Amino acid sequence: NFKLNISVRRQDFLEKYPSGVLDNKTFIEYCQILHLNTEIQSSLVQNFNMIDAIKDALIDFNELLIAIVLASRLQDVDVRLGIVFDTWDLSCNGKINQAELIHALTAI
Repeated sequence: NFKLNISVRRQDFLEKYPSGVLDNKTFIEYCQILHLNTEIQSSLVQNFNMIDAIKDALIDFNELLIAIVLASRLQDVDVRLGIVFDTWDLSCNGKINQAELIHALTAI
């Protein structure tokens, strides 16, 4: 079972990376901050270009969360739901409003 040792929250991410994106170098640094196990971290770093869905050589917060979920093969439903919730809670207020829900459903 994989558990994040720290909370992966949009607000924390944007405080550390105000641009809202990571290039390959900062992506590796962020993976180290998360204290992911070596296998997951190696998988993410090796697959940077696959994770970069937009193909702009940058990883945004949503791409990061999706990559962590896929790489870790999370078993814990509560953790998975928490990550999905944080992805959709664009205002970081602990609630998903109608506009955020529409944005999430449109992206799907």
